[in-house]
Amino acid sequence: MWQPRREKQEAKLALLYDFLEEHTWDQLTGTTVYRGVRLGLWILNRRQDYRDDTIDPWIVEQLEAVPGWTWNALEEKITHNISLLNMYATVLPPTELLALGRWVRQRRLQYRKGELNQTHIAECEAIPGWTWAPNTKPNAGV
Repeated sequence: MWQPRREKQEAKLALLYDFLEEHTWDQLTGTTVYRGVRLGLWILNRRQDYRDDTIDPWIVEQLEAVPGWTWNALEEKITHNISLLNMYATVLPPTELLALGRWVRQRRLQYRKGELNQTHIAECEAIPGWTWAPNTKPNAGV
């Protein structure tokens, strides 16, 4: 029996795999459009279907087989960042972590205002993962 809804879901699952071959999960947001398909929205909708208990069991099985899949991306991100913070805290005391965060914010502000000298700009940009705009993709940098 022909099942057009299932075929559409399977096509989007295949598209998700293709996306993840070229990108990371951090690069997939709710507004991500990939090959003309609103893939990010599709992901958000499947997670909502899961929370509402209205998702087809076969889709649950397929999504859970995708490497890195989670039903609660925000919770996973918080857990990941807490792990990172714990790792940094073993190297730096919390007061230095806070001071470092303030220092980074200040350098970014100086950069946006054109007040940061070229030497400091180059030194910051030499830091792996550094970005002047931390809330943008694709870098998940400092």
